[in-house]
Amino acid sequence: MLKRLLSLIAANDGVSSLDELAREMGVPRLLVEQLMAELVRGGYLNTAKEGCLPPGCAACAVRPGCQPTLGIGVWELTEKGVASLPQRRRQHGRA
Repeated sequence: MLKRLLSLIAANDGVSSLDELAREMGVPRLLVEQLMAELVRGGYLNTAKEGCLPPGCAACAVRPGCQPTLGIGVWELTEKGVASLPQRRRQHGRA
């Protein structure tokens, strides 16, 4: 389940709504939040910092109001996260 979540995040270039991820995985949002925390603790994922946003954010209309409190998160895959994905998904992830 962790790898599936990591793959979904990579496919969305790191910009994902927790609700969308939960819907795509068919699980409660709370479980997605717990899985995300596990990926961060395991070194597979980081919360993107200011000035370190995925390329898709530049043209996004909601970028100025994009905040984790709105249920939208911006994450980046670590090298470990990218390496854990199947080869075909690696092109989407950031290291």
